[in-house]
Amino acid sequence: MGVNEDLVQRAQRGDQQARDALILRNRRLVYHLANRLRHVGVDLDDLISAGTVGLLKAADSHDAARGKFTTFAWWKIRSELSAVIAAQRRANRTKLMSAVDLDRMPW
Repeated sequence: MGVNEDLVQRAQRGDQQARDALILRNRRLVYHLANRLRHVGVDLDDLISAGTVGLLKAADSHDAARGKFTTFAWWKIRSELSAVIAAQRRANRTKLMSAVDLDRMPW
């Protein structure tokens, strides 16, 4: 059993220090995944923040009997990163459509 799995089991029993240690030990995963997506037009800080939210959700909802924590955290982090990127693209598309509509207005 790895260190992460031990921390997961302790965190499931309510050990707040184990949960915090689990989160701190897996921050590099957040940075790695966010850094790979830095070219998509979203600030790196926003990507890291979203990835951290995914890591927090993974730490709260992971079941040690279902597999490794890092695999579960990877999916949760990617999910949050995808949501932030999609929201940014929707916002940009809305701005673009507003500008196009203004150009079509008969002044």
